[in-house]
Amino acid sequence: MSRRLLVEAGAVETRLALTENGAAAEFHVRPAGERGLLGEIRLGRITDSAPEMGAFFVDIGHATPAFLKKKDAGEAREGALVVAEVIREPLSGKSARISARSPAALAAAPLAAGRTAPALLRPAPPFAALLARARGVSALLVAGGEAAAALRAHLPGLAVEVAVGGADLFAREGLADDFAESLRPALPLGPTGRLTLDETEALTAIDIDGGGLSPRAANETAAPLAAREIRRRNLSGQIVIDFIGDAPAIAAGRAALARALAPDPLKPDLAKGDLGGLVLVTRRREGESLQRSLTVPCPVSTGRWTSAAHLAADVLRRAESLARHQPGRPLLARAPADALALLESRADVWRGLPLTLEVAAFPSREVAVMVRP
Repeated sequence: MSRRLLVEAGAVETRLALTENGAAAEFHVRPAGERGLLGEIRLGRITDSAPEMGAFFVDIGHATPAFLKKKDAGEAREGALVVAEVIREPLSGKSARISARSPAALAAAPLAAGRTAPALLRPAPPFAALLARARGVSALLVAGGEAAAALRAHLPGLAVEVAVGGADLFAREGLADDFAESLRPALPLGPTGRLTLDETEALTAIDIDGGGLSPRAANETAAPLAAREIRRRNLSGQIVIDFIGDAPAIAAGRAALARALAPDPLKPDLAKGDLGGLVLVTRRREGESLQRSLTVPCPVSTGRWTSAAHLAADVLRRAESLARHQPGRPLLARAPADALALLESRADVWRGLPLTLEVAAFPSREVAVMVRP
Protein backbone atom coordinates (compact mmCIF):
# COMPACT_ATOMS: atom_id res chain seq x y z
CA MET A 1 0.00 0.00 0.00
CA SER A 2 1.24 3.47 -0.88
CA ARG A 3 1.13 5.86 2.10
CA ARG A 4 1.81 9.56 1.74
CA LEU A 5 1.73 12.32 4.35
CA LEU A 6 0.70 15.86 3.43
CA VAL A 7 1.87 18.56 5.84
CA GLU A 8 0.43 22.07 5.50
CA ALA A 9 2.63 24.10 7.85
CA GLY A 10 0.77 27.40 8.17
CA ALA A 11 1.56 30.42 10.32
CA VAL A 12 -1.21 29.63 12.83
CA GLU A 13 -1.89 25.91 12.51
CA THR A 14 -0.45 22.82 10.87
CA ARG A 15 -2.84 20.47 9.08
CA LEU A 16 -1.82 16.92 8.22
CA ALA A 17 -3.48 14.39 5.94
CA LEU A 18 -2.42 10.77 5.59
CA THR A 19 -3.41 9.19 2.29
CA GLU A 20 -3.45 5.49 1.45
CA ASN A 21 -3.43 4.63 -2.24
CA GLY A 22 -4.46 8.23 -2.88
CA ALA A 23 -7.50 8.23 -0.54
CA ALA A 24 -7.72 10.30 2.66
CA ALA A 25 -7.26 8.01 5.67
CA GLU A 26 -6.49 10.39 8.56
CA PHE A 27 -6.65 14.10 9.36
CA HIS A 28 -4.81 15.84 12.19
CA VAL A 29 -4.53 19.52 13.17
CA ARG A 30 -1.91 20.99 15.50
CA PRO A 31 -0.97 24.57 16.51
CA ALA A 32 1.82 25.93 14.31
CA GLY A 33 5.25 25.01 15.61
CA GLU A 34 3.88 22.84 18.42
CA ARG A 35 5.87 19.71 19.04
CA GLY A 36 3.73 18.49 21.89
CA LEU A 37 5.07 16.07 24.48
CA LEU A 38 4.87 12.77 22.61
CA GLY A 39 8.40 11.46 22.08
CA GLU A 40 10.06 13.70 24.69
CA ILE A 41 12.91 12.09 26.63
CA ARG A 42 12.85 13.09 30.30
CA LEU A 43 14.88 12.39 33.39
CA GLY A 44 12.46 11.82 36.24
CA ARG A 45 12.24 10.46 39.75
CA ILE A 46 9.75 7.84 40.91
CA THR A 47 7.76 9.48 43.70
CA ASP A 48 5.01 6.97 44.44
CA SER A 49 3.74 3.54 43.50
CA ALA A 50 0.26 2.21 42.74
CA PRO A 51 0.48 -1.58 43.30
CA GLU A 52 -3.20 -2.07 42.43
CA MET A 53 -2.46 -0.66 38.94
CA GLY A 54 0.99 -2.21 38.62
CA ALA A 55 2.47 1.24 38.08
CA PHE A 56 4.63 4.07 39.41
CA PHE A 57 4.11 7.81 39.40
CA VAL A 58 7.11 9.78 38.19
CA ASP A 59 7.96 13.47 38.54
CA ILE A 60 9.26 14.43 35.09
CA GLY A 61 8.66 18.17 35.42
CA HIS A 62 5.12 18.26 34.02
CA ALA A 63 2.17 19.72 35.92
CA THR A 64 1.11 16.24 37.06
CA PRO A 65 3.24 13.13 37.67
CA ALA A 66 3.62 10.78 34.72
CA PHE A 67 2.28 7.23 34.72
CA LEU A 68 4.88 4.45 34.37
CA LYS A 69 3.69 0.86 34.19
CA LYS A 70 6.02 -1.55 35.98
CA LYS A 71 6.46 -3.55 32.79
CA ASP A 72 7.88 -0.36 31.23
CA ALA A 73 10.07 0.49 34.23
CA GLY A 74 12.87 -2.06 33.93
CA GLU A 75 14.59 -2.48 37.30
CA ALA A 76 13.50 0.91 38.66
CA ARG A 77 12.09 1.20 42.16
CA GLU A 78 10.41 3.95 44.20
CA GLY A 79 12.77 6.89 44.69
CA ALA A 80 14.96 5.92 41.74
CA LEU A 81 15.88 8.10 38.77
CA VAL A 82 14.58 7.00 35.38
CA VAL A 83 15.23 8.10 31.82
CA ALA A 84 11.91 7.73 30.04
CA GLU A 85 10.13 8.56 26.79
CA VAL A 86 6.65 10.10 26.76
CA ILE A 87 4.57 7.49 24.88
CA ARG A 88 1.14 9.03 25.54
CA GLU A 89 0.42 12.71 25.95
CA PRO A 90 -1.70 13.94 28.89
CA LEU A 91 -5.27 14.20 27.59
CA SER A 92 -8.63 14.92 29.21
CA GLY A 93 -7.14 15.19 32.67
CA LYS A 94 -5.12 11.97 32.40
CA SER A 95 -1.39 11.93 33.15
CA ALA A 96 1.23 11.42 30.49
CA ARG A 97 2.34 7.82 30.13
CA ILE A 98 6.06 7.12 29.88
CA SER A 99 8.34 4.17 29.20
CA ALA A 100 11.88 3.58 30.43
CA ARG A 101 12.30 0.59 28.10
CA SER A 102 11.59 2.14 24.70
CA PRO A 103 14.54 2.15 22.26
CA ALA A 104 14.67 5.96 22.37
CA ALA A 105 14.77 6.04 26.18
CA LEU A 106 17.49 3.39 26.37
CA ALA A 107 19.59 5.19 23.75
CA ALA A 108 19.28 8.49 25.62
CA ALA A 109 20.46 7.12 28.99
CA PRO A 110 23.97 8.68 28.68
CA LEU A 111 22.38 12.15 28.45
CA ALA A 112 21.35 11.88 32.11
CA ALA A 113 24.92 11.88 33.41
CA GLY A 114 25.37 14.69 35.92
CA ARG A 115 21.79 15.96 35.50
CA THR A 116 19.30 16.62 38.30
CA ALA A 117 15.74 15.35 37.99
CA PRO A 118 13.35 16.43 36.67
CA ALA A 119 14.98 17.49 33.41
CA LEU A 120 14.27 17.52 29.69
CA LEU A 121 16.94 15.49 27.95
CA ARG A 122 15.62 15.62 24.38
CA PRO A 123 12.61 17.56 23.02
CA ALA A 124 9.83 15.80 21.17
CA PRO A 125 10.18 15.38 17.41
CA PRO A 126 7.67 17.21 15.21
CA PHE A 127 4.30 15.46 15.27
CA ALA A 128 4.53 14.92 11.50
CA ALA A 129 7.76 12.94 11.97
CA LEU A 130 6.17 10.75 14.65
CA LEU A 131 3.13 10.13 12.45
CA ALA A 132 5.26 9.34 9.40
CA ARG A 133 7.24 6.74 11.34
CA ALA A 134 4.19 5.21 13.01
CA ARG A 135 2.29 4.84 9.73
CA GLY A 136 5.21 3.77 7.56
CA VAL A 137 4.76 6.50 4.95
CA SER A 138 6.89 6.41 1.81
CA ALA A 139 6.84 10.13 0.98
CA LEU A 140 5.92 13.53 2.40
CA LEU A 141 4.60 16.61 0.62
CA VAL A 142 5.17 19.70 2.74
CA ALA A 143 3.88 23.26 2.29
CA GLY A 144 6.52 25.27 4.14
CA GLY A 145 10.26 25.21 3.53
CA GLU A 146 11.31 25.39 7.20
CA ALA A 147 8.97 22.52 8.12
CA ALA A 148 10.34 20.46 5.24
CA ALA A 149 13.93 21.02 6.40
CA ALA A 150 13.05 19.98 9.96
CA LEU A 151 11.32 16.82 8.73
CA ARG A 152 14.29 15.87 6.53
CA ALA A 153 16.50 16.08 9.62
CA HIS A 154 14.19 13.75 11.58
CA LEU A 155 13.38 11.40 8.69
CA PRO A 156 16.62 10.72 6.83
CA GLY A 157 16.07 8.50 3.81
CA LEU A 158 12.44 9.50 3.30
CA ALA A 159 11.43 11.56 0.28
CA VAL A 160 10.34 15.02 1.52
CA GLU A 161 9.00 17.21 -1.30
CA VAL A 162 8.28 20.92 -0.89
CA ALA A 163 4.91 21.91 -2.33
CA VAL A 164 4.95 24.88 -4.68
CA GLY A 165 2.06 27.33 -4.67
CA GLY A 166 -0.37 28.77 -2.14
CA ALA A 167 -1.01 27.84 1.45
CA ASP A 168 -4.07 25.59 0.96
CA LEU A 169 -2.36 22.26 0.37
CA PHE A 170 -5.55 20.27 0.97
CA ALA A 171 -7.34 22.13 -1.82
CA ARG A 172 -4.44 21.69 -4.24
CA GLU A 173 -4.27 17.96 -3.55
CA GLY A 174 -8.03 17.39 -3.80
CA LEU A 175 -8.62 16.71 -0.09
CA ALA A 176 -10.56 19.83 0.90
CA ASP A 177 -13.97 18.16 0.48
CA ASP A 178 -12.86 15.10 2.47
CA PHE A 179 -11.60 17.33 5.28
CA ALA A 180 -14.83 19.33 5.35
CA GLU A 181 -16.87 16.12 5.32
CA SER A 182 -15.06 14.82 8.39
CA LEU A 183 -16.12 17.92 10.33
CA ARG A 184 -19.83 17.46 9.64
CA PRO A 185 -22.06 15.95 12.36
CA ALA A 186 -24.05 13.89 9.84
CA LEU A 187 -23.23 12.20 6.52
CA PRO A 188 -25.66 10.96 3.86
CA LEU A 189 -26.46 7.25 3.85
CA GLY A 190 -28.24 5.76 0.89
CA PRO A 191 -30.93 7.76 -0.90
CA THR A 192 -32.53 9.45 2.13
CA GLY A 193 -30.79 8.15 5.27
CA ARG A 194 -27.87 9.50 7.26
CA LEU A 195 -25.09 8.56 9.65
CA THR A 196 -24.91 10.90 12.66
CA LEU A 197 -21.76 11.18 14.79
CA ASP A 198 -22.04 12.86 18.20
CA GLU A 199 -18.78 13.27 20.10
CA THR A 200 -19.27 14.01 23.82
CA GLU A 201 -16.96 14.15 26.83
CA ALA A 202 -17.90 10.60 27.84
CA LEU A 203 -18.14 8.76 24.51
CA THR A 204 -18.93 9.04 20.81
CA ALA A 205 -22.37 7.92 19.66
CA ILE A 206 -22.92 6.92 16.02
CA ASP A 207 -26.54 6.60 14.92
CA ILE A 208 -27.79 4.92 11.75
CA ASP A 209 -30.87 6.20 9.92
CA GLY A 210 -31.41 3.85 7.00
CA GLY A 211 -33.89 6.04 5.15
CA GLY A 212 -35.13 3.96 2.24
CA LEU A 213 -32.66 1.10 2.79
CA SER A 214 -33.57 -2.19 4.43
CA PRO A 215 -32.08 -2.58 7.94
CA ARG A 216 -29.45 -5.08 6.73
CA ALA A 217 -28.46 -2.92 3.75
CA ALA A 218 -28.34 0.18 5.97
CA ASN A 219 -26.10 -1.53 8.52
CA GLU A 220 -23.76 -2.98 5.89
CA THR A 221 -23.52 0.40 4.15
CA ALA A 222 -23.06 2.37 7.38
CA ALA A 223 -20.39 0.13 8.93
CA PRO A 224 -17.50 0.98 6.53
CA LEU A 225 -18.53 4.65 6.57
CA ALA A 226 -18.43 4.65 10.38
CA ALA A 227 -15.03 2.91 10.40
CA ARG A 228 -13.68 5.42 7.88
CA GLU A 229 -14.83 8.39 9.95
CA ILE A 230 -13.59 6.91 13.23
CA ARG A 231 -10.10 6.92 11.75
CA ARG A 232 -10.31 10.15 9.76
CA ARG A 233 -11.62 12.04 12.80
CA ASN A 234 -9.22 10.28 15.20
CA LEU A 235 -12.07 9.24 17.48
CA SER A 236 -10.99 7.32 20.56
CA GLY A 237 -12.18 5.90 23.85
CA GLN A 238 -15.67 4.42 23.92
CA ILE A 239 -17.55 4.55 20.60
CA VAL A 240 -21.13 3.21 20.52
CA ILE A 241 -22.74 2.37 17.16
CA ASP A 242 -26.51 1.91 17.08
CA PHE A 243 -27.29 -0.69 14.40
CA ILE A 244 -30.92 -1.15 13.36
CA GLY A 245 -33.30 -4.00 12.59
CA ASP A 246 -33.50 -7.60 13.79
CA ALA A 247 -30.70 -9.87 15.02
CA PRO A 248 -29.54 -11.03 11.53
CA ALA A 249 -29.40 -7.40 10.30
CA ILE A 250 -27.41 -6.34 13.36
CA ALA A 251 -25.04 -9.32 12.98
CA ALA A 252 -24.45 -8.38 9.32
CA GLY A 253 -23.62 -4.82 10.31
CA ARG A 254 -21.30 -6.00 13.06
CA ALA A 255 -19.43 -8.31 10.64
CA ALA A 256 -19.06 -5.47 8.12
CA LEU A 257 -17.75 -3.22 10.89
CA ALA A 258 -15.15 -5.78 11.97
CA ARG A 259 -13.86 -6.00 8.39
CA ALA A 260 -13.76 -2.22 7.99
CA LEU A 261 -11.91 -1.65 11.28
CA ALA A 262 -9.24 -4.26 10.56
CA PRO A 263 -6.83 -1.96 8.61
CA ASP A 264 -6.87 0.74 11.33
CA PRO A 265 -3.29 0.94 12.72
CA LEU A 266 -4.62 1.63 16.24
CA LYS A 267 -6.41 -1.77 16.21
CA PRO A 268 -9.80 -0.82 17.70
CA ASP A 269 -11.37 -3.43 19.94
CA LEU A 270 -14.86 -4.58 18.95
CA ALA A 271 -16.67 -5.82 22.06
CA LYS A 272 -18.47 -9.15 21.89
CA GLY A 273 -22.22 -9.14 21.54
CA ASP A 274 -24.54 -6.16 21.49
CA LEU A 275 -27.24 -4.60 23.61
CA GLY A 276 -30.36 -4.14 21.50
CA GLY A 277 -28.23 -3.24 18.48
CA LEU A 278 -25.71 -1.11 20.40
CA VAL A 279 -22.19 -2.24 19.49
CA LEU A 280 -19.20 -0.97 21.48
CA VAL A 281 -15.85 -0.11 19.90
CA THR A 282 -12.87 0.93 22.03
CA ARG A 283 -10.06 2.75 20.24
CA ARG A 284 -6.72 3.75 21.74
CA ARG A 285 -6.25 7.46 22.33
CA GLU A 286 -3.57 9.05 20.13
CA GLY A 287 -3.81 12.81 20.48
CA GLU A 288 -6.96 14.90 20.32
CA SER A 289 -9.80 14.13 17.94
CA LEU A 290 -10.11 16.29 14.84
CA GLN A 291 -13.12 18.10 16.31
CA ARG A 292 -11.41 18.87 19.62
CA SER A 293 -8.30 20.07 17.77
CA LEU A 294 -10.38 22.76 16.05
CA THR A 295 -12.70 23.77 18.88
CA VAL A 296 -12.65 25.20 22.41
CA PRO A 297 -15.32 25.18 25.15
CA CYS A 298 -18.05 27.65 24.25
CA PRO A 299 -17.87 30.61 26.70
CA VAL A 300 -21.61 31.38 26.55
CA SER A 301 -23.27 27.93 26.66
CA THR A 302 -22.56 24.22 26.84
CA GLY A 303 -20.67 22.47 24.07
CA ARG A 304 -17.76 23.70 21.95
CA TRP A 305 -17.27 26.17 19.14
CA THR A 306 -14.63 26.74 16.48
CA SER A 307 -11.44 28.20 17.94
CA ALA A 308 -10.14 31.65 17.03
CA ALA A 309 -6.90 30.03 15.85
CA HIS A 310 -8.64 27.79 13.32
CA LEU A 311 -10.77 30.67 12.02
CA ALA A 312 -7.66 32.86 11.67
CA ALA A 313 -5.85 30.08 9.82
CA ASP A 314 -8.85 29.72 7.51
CA VAL A 315 -8.76 33.45 6.74
CA LEU A 316 -5.08 33.23 5.79
CA ARG A 317 -5.60 30.17 3.57
CA ARG A 318 -8.49 31.81 1.72
CA ALA A 319 -6.72 35.16 1.41
CA GLU A 320 -3.52 33.65 0.03
CA SER A 321 -5.48 31.57 -2.46
CA LEU A 322 -7.54 34.55 -3.61
CA ALA A 323 -4.46 36.78 -3.85
CA ARG A 324 -2.79 34.17 -6.06
CA HIS A 325 -5.74 34.10 -8.45
CA GLN A 326 -6.52 37.83 -8.25
CA PRO A 327 -3.04 39.43 -8.03
CA GLY A 328 -2.98 43.08 -7.00
CA ARG A 329 -6.64 43.23 -5.98
CA PRO A 330 -7.45 44.50 -2.45
CA LEU A 331 -9.06 41.88 -0.21
CA LEU A 332 -11.55 42.04 2.65
CA ALA A 333 -11.84 39.41 5.40
CA ARG A 334 -14.84 39.20 7.71
CA ALA A 335 -14.53 37.00 10.80
CA PRO A 336 -15.50 36.89 14.50
CA ALA A 337 -13.75 39.45 16.70
CA ASP A 338 -11.51 36.96 18.53
CA ALA A 339 -10.15 35.59 15.25
CA LEU A 340 -9.44 39.11 13.97
CA ALA A 341 -7.71 40.01 17.24
CA LEU A 342 -5.41 37.02 16.79
CA LEU A 343 -4.66 38.04 13.19
CA GLU A 344 -3.96 41.63 14.22
CA SER A 345 -1.50 40.38 16.84
CA ARG A 346 0.27 38.38 14.12
CA ALA A 347 0.27 40.98 11.34
CA ASP A 348 3.82 39.96 10.44
CA VAL A 349 2.57 36.70 8.91
CA TRP A 350 0.27 38.38 6.38
CA ARG A 351 2.04 41.71 5.83
CA GLY A 352 2.44 40.97 2.12
CA LEU A 353 -1.29 40.44 1.57
CA PRO A 354 -3.50 43.40 0.50
CA LEU A 355 -5.92 42.45 3.29
CA THR A 356 -8.36 44.53 5.33
CA LEU A 357 -9.97 42.97 8.41
CA GLU A 358 -13.58 43.58 9.42
CA VAL A 359 -15.65 42.11 12.26
CA ALA A 360 -18.34 39.84 10.86
CA ALA A 361 -21.94 40.94 11.32
CA PHE A 362 -23.27 37.38 11.19
CA PRO A 363 -23.49 35.58 14.54
CA SER A 364 -22.14 32.19 13.44
CA ARG A 365 -18.49 31.13 13.76
CA GLU A 366 -17.74 31.59 10.07
CA VAL A 367 -15.31 33.59 7.95
CA ALA A 368 -15.58 35.18 4.54
CA VAL A 369 -12.78 36.51 2.33
CA MET A 370 -13.54 38.45 -0.84
CA VAL A 371 -12.16 40.94 -3.32
CA ARG A 372 -13.04 44.43 -2.09
CA PRO A 373 -15.57 46.21 -4.29
